Amino acid sequence: MHRNRHIALTATSIVLAGCGSFTNAVSSPSATGNAPLLTRSELTQLRYVGGGNVWLTASNSGFYELFNFNTGTKKASFITPPGISGESGIAYAYNPNLGGVLGYYPYQSLLHSPVVFTKDYGHSWNSVNVDVKMAGIVDPIAISNTQIYVAEGGGVIAAGTPTAASFANLPPLAQGASVKGIYGLADGILAVVDVSGSTQLERYSETSSTWSRVGSLGSDRVVATEVINGSSVSVGICSQSGSKLTGQIYDGSRFSQSFNGSSSGTLLACTPDVTASSTSLSAIVKQPSGVSLIDRSGQSSLQGGVVSFVAAGGLNLSIAPYANGIHLVDTSNKVDYANHINATMANFVNQYQGG
Repeated sequence: MHRNRHIALTATSIVLAGCGSFTNAVSSPSATGNAPLLTRSELTQLRYVGGGNVWLTASNSGFYELFNFNTGTKKASFITPPGISGESGIAYAYNPNLGGVLGYYPYQSLLHSPVVFTKDYGHSWNSVNVDVKMAGIVDPIAISNTQIYVAEGGGVIAAGTPTAASFANLPPLAQGASVKGIYGLADGILAVVDVSGSTQLERYSETSSTWSRVGSLGSDRVVATEVINGSSVSVGICSQSGSKLTGQIYDGSRFSQSFNGSSSGTLLACTPDVTASSTSLSAIVKQPSGVSLIDRSGQSSLQGGVVSFVAAGGLNLSIAPYANGIHLVDTSNKVDYANHINATMANFVNQYQGG
């Protein structure tokens, strides 16, 4: 049975206003804790969202904000919606056929997770009327051609349209299942799920409103990512079993092989290459000698600290967080495009702290 949820507005509600366009309010209860659910490396993301645009997160003094980097102009824009603290960390997903969604992890005064939606790459935003508490996993939010999905604790996943009066829980997964990440498809999602220590790939279909198991990766280390190429959406899945690395792309009906490789290091991230005639994947691996990028053509070195990589618009972008900023480097020409981003973040924090 599906359970509907909606936001109960309180006297302490924060009305979202400012650069974006917001239609609803989100409640801000009293503070309870101040420990972010994920590490700084896990919260630093870089993803291609279509139209020559790459979304990325940057942080300074514990605040996480969202930027859009255009691969044509090679300029970054601050697109975080105003009115909500980013101290919790943020998670996002994009579907070129519907738009983008941004959610905030619970933190201190945010006991639930505000969710906002954009149709124009973050130039304007609208709040989504849903009362959820995003799970402390790297990818707790996803978007299909029609629906937004949010993973909560355990196997609970809620879904609804951007303008729905409330969200409903999806049918339950297997007993004891723990969701590790969710990723948008055209008509549903792919969930990476842990069941008694075994990694399973579960596909939810909006057409049938049911789950089906489409893959089993056992004890492999698995990292996944959304893949956007034109109007098509799919999921990239990188897995590691011992020294063996494998990359696959799932489009909702079938898997296609992207690469096979090997490494003695630890799989960190799975990243798409959307400049090729057919989309391919790369894996970022941390090794004793540094960080490497492994794909079908072999292995190449990246600068230390890199946590994500995107090949799009003729650029090979890597992102690496440091004390109060990021490096956003095109590995082809060694240009760092993060100066404006870091200056914007420093100014934001200075204003927030009354400097």
